[in-house]
Amino acid sequence: MRWWHIYAVAAVAGWLPGAVTGRRLHVACIEQGGCTIQIDNQTWSVSIVTSARAAGQTCVAGKDLLPTDSTLIQGSDSLGAYTGASIAWTCHGQKFETSNRIYDLGAAGEAAIFRQRWPEGATGTAFGPANPSKVSEDNAQEKVISAFPSITPALSSLGPQTALIYWNQMVGGMADGTKYYKWGENISAGLAGGTMAGPLVVWGESTSVVVAPITHAMEMNMVWESATNSYSAGPLGSIDALPVNYTVETMLFLGPNSAAGCAPFKCGPNAAVRGFGQAVRTYTGKDTGFPAGGYAADPTLQNLGYYSDNGAYYYYYTGKYDSFETAFKAVHDTDQVQRQIPFKYLQIDSYWYFKGKHGGVTNWTATPDTFPNGLSHLSTETGWKYVAHNRFWSDKTVYAKQNGGAFDFIVEPENNKAIPTTQDFWDWLMKSSKEWGMAVYEQDWLHNEWEGLNATLSSPTLATEWLQQMGSGAAKVGVPIQYCMAYGRHTVASAGVPAVNQIRASDDYATGVKTTDPMNANLYVGTSSILAAAMGLAPSKDAFWSSSTEHYPLSLPESGAGTRNKGSPPRYPFAKEHYPEVQAAVAVLSCGPVGPSDAVGEANASLLARTCRSDGLLLKPSYPATSADYVLDQRAAGLWTPGHGELNVAYSTLSSTTFATIIAMDLPETVTLTAEDLGFDSAGSLLVWDGRAGLTSAKVASSVTLSTCSKADFHLLHVTQAPTAGNVGFLGETGGKFVPHSPMRFSSLGASSAQLSGVSGETVEVGFWVGGKVATATCAFAAGKTSATASVANGVASCAV
Repeated sequence: MRWWHIYAVAAVAGWLPGAVTGRRLHVACIEQGGCTIQIDNQTWSVSIVTSARAAGQTCVAGKDLLPTDSTLIQGSDSLGAYTGASIAWTCHGQKFETSNRIYDLGAAGEAAIFRQRWPEGATGTAFGPANPSKVSEDNAQEKVISAFPSITPALSSLGPQTALIYWNQMVGGMADGTKYYKWGENISAGLAGGTMAGPLVVWGESTSVVVAPITHAMEMNMVWESATNSYSAGPLGSIDALPVNYTVETMLFLGPNSAAGCAPFKCGPNAAVRGFGQAVRTYTGKDTGFPAGGYAADPTLQNLGYYSDNGAYYYYYTGKYDSFETAFKAVHDTDQVQRQIPFKYLQIDSYWYFKGKHGGVTNWTATPDTFPNGLSHLSTETGWKYVAHNRFWSDKTVYAKQNGGAFDFIVEPENNKAIPTTQDFWDWLMKSSKEWGMAVYEQDWLHNEWEGLNATLSSPTLATEWLQQMGSGAAKVGVPIQYCMAYGRHTVASAGVPAVNQIRASDDYATGVKTTDPMNANLYVGTSSILAAAMGLAPSKDAFWSSSTEHYPLSLPESGAGTRNKGSPPRYPFAKEHYPEVQAAVAVLSCGPVGPSDAVGEANASLLARTCRSDGLLLKPSYPATSADYVLDQRAAGLWTPGHGELNVAYSTLSSTTFATIIAMDLPETVTLTAEDLGFDSAGSLLVWDGRAGLTSAKVASSVTLSTCSKADFHLLHVTQAPTAGNVGFLGETGGKFVPHSPMRFSSLGASSAQLSGVSGETVEVGFWVGGKVATATCAFAAGKTSATASVANGVASCAV
């Protein structure tokens, strides 16, 4: 029996003669099957499983998966230099290879990539046909045709470990979403796995690990194998044939353990997931910033918009107006022109295009009753571009050659769906749609399209090609993509699609505005935002009503809801928004689209002004609000149940100064966060001020204490490192903005000054902390003036415009 021990950058002393000390990650895979993974010289996982299928049978290492060669490897690729080992196998005469490579990423952490390759392809690999019409863990698509790596939860001297698995659509941001576990204990029911699951995140006092398929993420699963107590990665169990040199890869990422590597977070699951996302994007070649590609590439992430998604006032309902076209023109004329609310674009949802009997898209053009004069006409009238919603393709789509169209589709009448298969369709769709005003393509119903077709569940490449062709068509015409109803696999797969830069991170707004759902999963975006932001995707919380006084006409009946006919009643006739302030705050702190969806004349202009400049430019943090590590610990321990306890932290960086914005709601207990918890220097004090009260005062403290609260009295606090004696602290705008220190407003900070931008006619008050008091400078932007310098000297603040 031969063991191949693979090390990161320097081996732990004693493991390898003459090795340099300092390495944390160690992997040993054997020809008898399985791998041992050690972290800091302590066992983290021991598994006995390596397997592959061929000719309708499963071969297992140590039995009938036979090793033929093993080789040490080293080299470099887009992620960096690596060392590793490879084992060649045969299964009923079909060749199979496994390898693992370890990368040192410096302060950012370490990564191991586990590769499976079929040099000559393979046949007879499936457990059976896909079954898209019935959800069951016994379906072939819920299994894997090979297993490498397999991870077994293990107790070790690393200390107690906890875990989460992203689960379900909206990146796990559903009421039945992300699952939590105590790692290493006897998990009698196993770990959530299959098509809806992943990535896996495991963390403890000194380690944080992320595991997920990264190459062909759409065609791979991670599944729980109860017989071996292991969590295994491999291609879907419904894939029956693999092409020559077919390769899949899974990354195990060990998060950083230094303040520099973890910043702005403390070291823990947030820092590890962010590092994982950046490592995957580095590997695929996608921009590693946030959002991927930058804000300049997407005007809908930069500016305030108007939304009509599920829960919006005008969702499958036009009120007193005879069409959506006239309703939205009224929004423009009344709210933007007369009331000076700076809406810059419009989101149009699934009511606007032609659909078939089972809800699939037949023709992605505006119906005559929704936009009688066409979308380009309204765009010209208002100056608005569109976030254009789409769902899955009907088997009756007019674009398919089978139905007289011009493009290649796979059509499955038995599943009422179809999928395009060539690049020319997406090139045409994106180009022609941009011509009528599309600014962002919103691909909704992602998981339905993917798991609703035999073709996508049985092909080793089709799902990946579908997303990549869609992205390529969008990139050619400069149109960003928003993913919606995405699983974790879609989120990770976006690393191979540069055009994707935003993603829905919670259930539809309707879950809250209906008032029948006390959880209001639409507001709980913190945990899904961890993964979304790590992959460079701006998380979207969906639409919201900015006013609590508006309602539908009370005399309307509930029957007929959801139709598109003129005069139809609203879908949720007794809807009301009880907490518009927290809705607006969560939206802007998410760094995603901010899309109020009120009735004509009902939008709360003063509340919306707290999200943006007077010209509509959104004032966001540098990095989205994500669930604090403390929250993840509480959920994994079973102390905070879903719907009880949301505490998120967003970060802004100006020059070398970091600011944290804390938003908390539904807290079931008093929570105290230390400087270390927030990623600040524990040796120093914190400067804290209340974001709801307006910037009238601040205080120096050693920690931040948050009392129990609801959505009505939610917490919004701003925190930075307190200045040392005699120095000046920067507080930001004093006018009640949700993010008073946004890099969209302030470009840089000096020792006692701040550079900022504004628009003609705008007045910005800027606060400094001087000698235990707030000093305020007033910056009035006259016509033609767009930049200013606010400063403080001798305790007096002033502004030069």
